[in-house]
Amino acid sequence: MKYAVDEVNANPKLLPGIRLGYKIHDTCRQSSVIIRPTISFLTEKSTKVLSVQCNYTDYETSVAAVIGPNGSEMVSVIGKLLGFFLMPQISHRATSDQFSDKSLYPSFFRTVPSDKWLVEVTVLLIKEFEWNWVAVVGSEEEYGQRGVQEFSKLAEKSKLCVAYQALIPVYTDPAPAIEVIINNIKASNVSVIVVFSLSEPTAALFREVVKHQITGVWIASTSWANRVFEIPGIQSIGTVIGFTDKMESVDLLVEYAQVLFMKISKENLKPTQQEQSESHNPCPQCWNLSVANISLMEQVGVKQAAFSVYAALYSVAEALHKLLLCDDKACDWKPETKVYPWKVPVSTCSAACDPGQVRRVKGFHSCCFDCIDCQPGTYQADAGQEAGRNTNMLNTRPAGRP
Repeated sequence: MKYAVDEVNANPKLLPGIRLGYKIHDTCRQSSVIIRPTISFLTEKSTKVLSVQCNYTDYETSVAAVIGPNGSEMVSVIGKLLGFFLMPQISHRATSDQFSDKSLYPSFFRTVPSDKWLVEVTVLLIKEFEWNWVAVVGSEEEYGQRGVQEFSKLAEKSKLCVAYQALIPVYTDPAPAIEVIINNIKASNVSVIVVFSLSEPTAALFREVVKHQITGVWIASTSWANRVFEIPGIQSIGTVIGFTDKMESVDLLVEYAQVLFMKISKENLKPTQQEQSESHNPCPQCWNLSVANISLMEQVGVKQAAFSVYAALYSVAEALHKLLLCDDKACDWKPETKVYPWKVPVSTCSAACDPGQVRRVKGFHSCCFDCIDCQPGTYQADAGQEAGRNTNMLNTRPAGRP
């Protein structure tokens, strides 16, 4: 994220004369944590207060866009709130298909494919090998629940039989549930198991699979397919077929991180007393980064996430470039508002009568009439007088004469 912002700011042809700033917050994958920074993003630019208003048309938020969060569970917490303010939100990892509904998430975008396509290719793969007896397991949160639900639905339409389906707890101890899952997989006699799960629950599941020496074909979703090699003993459980998102390398990112790691090591940066607690510092090892840790940047999962974040940041920069009417030299946007007066159209059945005329209604509608001249010696007593009513005699005698 920081690398992409620095690269945009260093490019004289992208947003010329404008510099992007940023705030980065760790969600800790907890709903209670992600709400606070989200509300701060939505505070009014001038007052830094989130006020209740009847009309937010002219409301200016503190930030122009939000990148993230990482997963579907967190997006489901804040997505509708950001959508209410039409705050552009670009997630680099939330794949749940529910976020494609623009009536619920009008300002949500992402730089990864929807799970809709993952489910479809998974079913196509199973049909290609003529398997029809499968199990499906997911993590018990937005991503896993949606994956299991959508896969089971499409499998039924495709005449595949789902022998067993289950969810692995994410926020409580998964061990009891995993034991039940292992026993049911054995009992159902399936050889193909689809796993729509986050990487941590997946690792917990496969530790038990390895221990029980269960073998078969395991179909990996995008959330853990590129980390399968990290699971101890994974080579003993049979065949793993996984899907991963297409990615590109981010040029010079490793070199950028190398300089950053050297700075951390040289300046001997240490966390504050508050940051030393686990709740405020979920990554204590991050304070010990040095050039020796540069291999982290070469991991497939890191490369994939890096490209998605990089693409998300550039989508914001390019959108602002167009919105602010920028070319490669300057931005032509001005805060003045051009007013185009609205010419009110005419919608009347008949035009108004001239002075000295009265209306004669045509048909059933009083709005439709002909204009006729007043009879000699009479005048129009009031505007809009209709013919047939009494008119006043016009006195033409000179004053003072009988």
